[in-house]
Amino acid sequence: LEADSPVLQANEPLSRQKRQWALPQLFYVSELGQDLCGPDPDALREALRTLGVHGPNSSKDRFKQLAVGHEGGLTEGDVDDMFQLCGIPATEKTVGPDALTNGIVDSICNPKVPGLRGHARRFLG
Repeated sequence: LEADSPVLQANEPLSRQKRQWALPQLFYVSELGQDLCGPDPDALREALRTLGVHGPNSSKDRFKQLAVGHEGGLTEGDVDDMFQLCGIPATEKTVGPDALTNGIVDSICNPKVPGLRGHARRFLG
């Protein structure tokens, strides 16, 4: 951010301004990139192809084999959760790149909240 940027506070030294953000500043910055929200569907589709999802009838089991077991990567439960979030039934044996890509993008850009829990419930009361 530039020193004359509207998100900086004029009454604080620049070094301190760079370390602190106020809520109005965060709103301002978030509005700058609204059109960039979410993952790149083409890049995501290509990554899924790398993991074996080539056509509309790719094996879910094969995808799991290629996707899990890497250090710091997905677990089998993570993959099952991803399929569920994408609306792919557990009984379905195959998955296509478009259905999976669209499901992931939709889950990220339009998260589904199953219900209020914990702090949110107490806060919204």
